[in-house]
Amino acid sequence: MSVAAGLALAPTAPAAPSAEEQKLVTANTGFAFNLLREISTEQPGTNVFISPYSVSTVLEMVENGAMGRTKDELRHTLGLAHLGEELQNGAAYDLDRTVCAGASNATLTTANAVWCRKGVTPKADFITCNRVYYHATVQSLDFAAAAAPGIINAWAAGATHGTIPTIVSGPIDPATDMILASAVYFKAHWAKEFEPYLTKPKAFHLDATRTVTVPMMSVTHSWLYLRGDGFQAVQLPYKDSFLAMEVLLPDTNSSPEQLLTALDAKTWQKHIATGLVSKKGTILLPRFKLAQTTDLRQPLQTLGVHGAFDSSANFSALSDDSLYISRVLQKSYIQVDEAGTEAGAVTETWLTKGGDYDPEPFEMVMDLPFLFFITDTRSGTILFMGAIHDPSQAE
Repeated sequence: MSVAAGLALAPTAPAAPSAEEQKLVTANTGFAFNLLREISTEQPGTNVFISPYSVSTVLEMVENGAMGRTKDELRHTLGLAHLGEELQNGAAYDLDRTVCAGASNATLTTANAVWCRKGVTPKADFITCNRVYYHATVQSLDFAAAAAPGIINAWAAGATHGTIPTIVSGPIDPATDMILASAVYFKAHWAKEFEPYLTKPKAFHLDATRTVTVPMMSVTHSWLYLRGDGFQAVQLPYKDSFLAMEVLLPDTNSSPEQLLTALDAKTWQKHIATGLVSKKGTILLPRFKLAQTTDLRQPLQTLGVHGAFDSSANFSALSDDSLYISRVLQKSYIQVDEAGTEAGAVTETWLTKGGDYDPEPFEMVMDLPFLFFITDTRSGTILFMGAIHDPSQAE
């Protein structure tokens, strides 16, 4: 996607994403929509916010240690079957550089880490792969020590500029051999900021019969916009970067969950991302803030990762010990206000033993439940995504 004409926000473009990067973006995008769909199905009518990029990254790191059926299930769920493992890791390395280079005056950082229980020695190829391709810091840690959770939490807080202060609480399961984590942090100003004096209380429609009053921001400008079948879409670019927020607003007879049933990588890349056109219009968007913890075990099992979570798991490329995934958890944070957006997420994994162009101005009032995405517009990578059902619960 390009930025709206006249916004003059794009920095000098780094090299275009390679063919292998684009294949990985397509895989990540498909996985992102599948994951959001599953979480939204499990939690209908609730606010959801995740970083699919963080989840994909940590699972790709784990997948480098898997073998047999466990590896096949992870690769299938992540959409990686069409990429050889070496090409996949190289593409992950290049894509991360592309995404971070597109931030320019925005702040976008990623970080990965592996903590091994003191006395546990993972296989050298697994550690080398994650160090080289995922820039992972690797540390031996006494998980039984009282200070261990604090060390891991300090890494998470530092990697997310304090937005995710803790990812581990209490003692670490003594059977856990390894913890892997992937963090993403983002902060940027809008290319066209919302003037605070235009923010007014306005009704937000929870459903056909219930409303809540929320602070609604307003701005009129030229945007990249699409009137689709049953929804509107708009791209809100961030200042001096290739990053943007896309908001998809379902029509009154639809919902985010219904819209998600029709969204996949092909629809997003071929019809929405390339279907936006420059158009003047007014945006009304609720101010909101969310801090969430999402257990990803059940959604991943529903999407096809089964054996990795039980004693049949095969992580023999990681360790000679019989390991399985005992926990996949993401903590996430986002604040959207008149100036811009700040967002952070950390995903941790524990390995344990045992439409048509309309020239008329538009108005897009986000006073109904809606979807939103934060993307790198050059590569198409979805960094964060979510659904807002009740912004009064996101303050």
